[in-house]
Amino acid sequence: MKVWKFLKGCWMKVRVKAARIRKGIKMAFFNSAITVLQTLVIALGAGLGVWGVVNLLEGYGNDNPGANAHVR
Repeated sequence: MKVWKFLKGCWMKVRVKAARIRKGIKMAFFNSAITVLQTLVIALGAGLGVWGVVNLLEGYGNDNPGANAHVR
């Protein structure tokens, strides 16, 4: 009877340890996924910012009235 309780206790410890390891692996996966998503969002924001600046600077190219001489 004592052996059975000992083996049952050991088995429970193994199961608990395995569950903690699985949880750690899942958390590591989610942490890396969040890091990748953060990087993608930052890159997307930077790209949109550059695109906006380019569009703003393109507007200053229309200041030359001579460029519209052919439109009369």
